[in-house]
Amino acid sequence: MNRAEARIDTAHLASNIAHLKSTSKTALMAVVKADAYGHGLLGVGLSAEKAGADWLGVALLEEAITLRTHGVRIPILAWLFRQKKQVLIG
Repeated sequence: MNRAEARIDTAHLASNIAHLKSTSKTALMAVVKADAYGHGLLGVGLSAEKAGADWLGVALLEEAITLRTHGVRIPILAWLFRQKKQVLIG
C-alpha cells in the first residue's frame, strides 16, 4: 500500500510569505508546531524566517528552544508551557 506524502517546496513557501506580507498591513506568524505539521520544524522554520516571517509559532517550549538553538532570531511564540522547573534560555 502506498502512503501519502507531502513535500514542502521552500521556494513556494517564500513566495506565499512574500505575497501575504505584500497584501497585509500586519506582522506574519508562520506556525510550525508539531514538527511543522510533519514537514520538519527546522527546515520550515528556518525557511520561513529567511523568507521574511516576522514570528514563528509553536505549541511547545521545547520546539521554541530547538529553533532558537539552531539559529532562529525572530520572535517565537510557544503557547503551551507546563512549568515543571525553571527554564533559562541564553
